[in-house]
Amino acid sequence: MLDFLKIPKARAVLDDGTVEDVVLPTALARVDAVAYDPDRHKGKLHCPSCDVKVHFNRGSAVMCGGTMQGQRPHFKTNPGNPHDPSCAYIVTYDDVEHEEVDRTRGYRIHLNLAALSTLFNERARHYQRADGRRIVTDDPRLVGRESLAVQSASDLITRLLKNGDPARIRDSVVVQGKHILPWNQFFIRHSSDGKDNTRFHALTERLLGMNKGARVPVLMEIRADQPAQWNQRGDAGVMDSQKFFWRRSDGGAEFIAPRLYLDPPAHGKMAAETAHLLQAITSEAGAYLVMGFARLHTYQTRTGLLHALNISVSDESQIARVELRNLRKKVAAPALAPKPD
Repeated sequence: MLDFLKIPKARAVLDDGTVEDVVLPTALARVDAVAYDPDRHKGKLHCPSCDVKVHFNRGSAVMCGGTMQGQRPHFKTNPGNPHDPSCAYIVTYDDVEHEEVDRTRGYRIHLNLAALSTLFNERARHYQRADGRRIVTDDPRLVGRESLAVQSASDLITRLLKNGDPARIRDSVVVQGKHILPWNQFFIRHSSDGKDNTRFHALTERLLGMNKGARVPVLMEIRADQPAQWNQRGDAGVMDSQKFFWRRSDGGAEFIAPRLYLDPPAHGKMAAETAHLLQAITSEAGAYLVMGFARLHTYQTRTGLLHALNISVSDESQIARVELRNLRKKVAAPALAPKPD
């Protein structure tokens, strides 16, 4: 079914024929779009790609300690009125014509986060439209893989890291724009013993070889020694992960320092709530997984060259508090009490 999809924007056709691009109340202000207004837009919304009717869903959120469960605001279709199979927003589970899915291979993973979907889900050159307007691909890296769309960092953790087949996960690819990333280039984590950070090293090398300001999608492990630090207004914050030594070069020692920029929307009806939720989630030191775009900022410090791996977080769907080493641990069954004589 294609009616599960949550999309971050819609198109409104008003009574006088005027067409407006409509974004979520939580979205950043844009000159080319307006925030959803129920008095103006209710009953007049369509998908920007396939024109099926959609409606605004304000979502729901349940706080349980520092863990978020629920849904953020989004646009979606009415039950029984799915998106067209050719819609640019969707990734279906049978979207490759005449293709047999090999369930021993890794997944092809598409990220359907409302805060990032317009950046993550561009099909680019990997997919084409065939007869019947079906989506097809002939890219050998994608053909035969089971398609998996995830809604949040917590969704990915539950469906893959906690309950998925480790061999298939290691063989998976993440599709983003014109890039197809192997799982080990997307999932940037520390080694189990904490002494080998080769994925961070490789990511830094990749970004050093790209144009200044380049961004790559990642699911990154953050190990914070302190809670996030927020400004007095509570509308922006930072969380620093543990800095670690990388190598020695002609310029002396080099270090890598992951950092989160917590940047909830500044405007909109849900801006204050989003900021509050992000503050609650990041209120403790510890281990996190964060999904977003990593950028590199390199500068000289007194102790050596620092490579800052920066990720912007604008929505709680991007972040989850989790200790990776405990994900797959099984609780031992209690010992049976001896039977009385």
